[in-house]
Amino acid sequence: MQSRSSFRKPPTNRTMGMDLECQVSYEQYDKLWQKGDFTGFWYMTRDGSIRYRAGLEGIEFVSEPLTPEWLTRELNRLNKKVKWKYDESCGIHIHVSRQWLTLARAELIYKFMREQMGTYNMTELFGRYNDTYSAVCYPELGVSRYSAINTENKATIEFRVFASGDAKWAQYCVAITKYMIDNAKHLNIDAMYAFYDNFWKGEKPNKGTYVEPEPDVAPRVVTRTLGELLRSRL
Repeated sequence: MQSRSSFRKPPTNRTMGMDLECQVSYEQYDKLWQKGDFTGFWYMTRDGSIRYRAGLEGIEFVSEPLTPEWLTRELNRLNKKVKWKYDESCGIHIHVSRQWLTLARAELIYKFMREQMGTYNMTELFGRYNDTYSAVCYPELGVSRYSAINTENKATIEFRVFASGDAKWAQYCVAITKYMIDNAKHLNIDAMYAFYDNFWKGEKPNKGTYVEPEPDVAPRVVTRTLGELLRSRL
């Protein structure tokens, strides 16, 4: 993640922010750069961790800290402005204010993930399980920033367990994160699936699927550096 150094003052202490990793066409990427780095309450940056796909640029949208309800609305607005794609190399990270989520509650959530969920449930409910960037193999929090829950940030606690997906999947990630925070002391698998079923109501979520590159799109040749692009807009 390449987060911003400053944000608008959060409206309350119960806030979260999102890093949405995705892919956009070269044409759309250039249009976004020409408009500036900001799209409403989102900041756009390139992301080198996203797998290369012909005709697509790997980017990350980083939101301002917002209430869960506000962040959900901003995802709808972003979806109307940007048509993003995603594959299994993309993820969603949710940063929760430490003024809302205490370390003790985060430890309870991580213990539940590590000891009770298992590969199938983690993949079904979150889209990722124990990979390089969202591991649940560590015995406790604080061992690595690439833990499923990262506690190394000063102001936030970061949930790294989610695959990327479309706008509704991102909204689900917001909702289930809030659910886990509110119910950290009483989490169980049956209740998690009840929440999942109530949210999706039989609909199949769109998350972490492969993006097939267009066969007639040649790899992009970068002729200008980021600094040159920025100076060209001055």
